[in-house]
Amino acid sequence: MIEIIALTVSIFGHGNWLCEYGYEYPESNLKETAYNHIVHKPGFKYESTGKLVYQRLGGDEIIGQIDIKEYGYVEVKGSSFSTHPENVTVSLGFDKFGGLTNDYLNHIKNFYSQTGQGLVIKKINETSMTVLHKPSGTVTKCSAFKS
Repeated sequence: MIEIIALTVSIFGHGNWLCEYGYEYPESNLKETAYNHIVHKPGFKYESTGKLVYQRLGGDEIIGQIDIKEYGYVEVKGSSFSTHPENVTVSLGFDKFGGLTNDYLNHIKNFYSQTGQGLVIKKINETSMTVLHKPSGTVTKCSAFKS
């Protein structure tokens, strides 16, 4: 029990995390990488500023970017937690390939606005954390960040 309390305080205290995950879309020849800077506030609140970056598979050039800002609170149950976004803003950074339509931006906003997305901490220490998004199976790697 004390371990869970310590874990909760270290993650959802005043900590900052830089998180990243990648996903490939072979049918579209695209790679999506998400970068998020998450700042935890008192009362299990959080602020997240991030971006989705798009590249061709095997390429280095960034051909699209979506910027995301999210505010909300976190509900913790053991080693699992769920986010409860209260405000999500999604905006187009740029689109060199014509695939980041308004419909796609709305899809991204709806995804980030979902309440109760199941997240499970798979591994954590003072400097890093690995989190599993249960619905999609996506694994996100985070590093502690000191501002």
